[in-house]
Amino acid sequence: MSEISARIVDLINFSSNQKPLEFEGSFKEILQNKVADAIDNKKSEIASIMFNAPEENNEEELETDSEEETEEQEDGEIP
Repeated sequence: MSEISARIVDLINFSSNQKPLEFEGSFKEILQNKVADAIDNKKSEIASIMFNAPEENNEEELETDSEEETEEQEDGEIP
């Protein structure tokens, strides 16, 4: 039986034995672990997006910006 399953069994037992404080503590612990796991997964997802961005796109953006600045300078828009 997995750890989550064991905790759920504990919740049911606490509920049926009318032990509200134990139920509450166990319930909070389960939720905290689930939220912490979800946050860790989201952090990993965001980090992979931020730090594994393709280099080619960044270089293309820089070239485009440089070309636009050159055109603006030629048109006399930028001193």
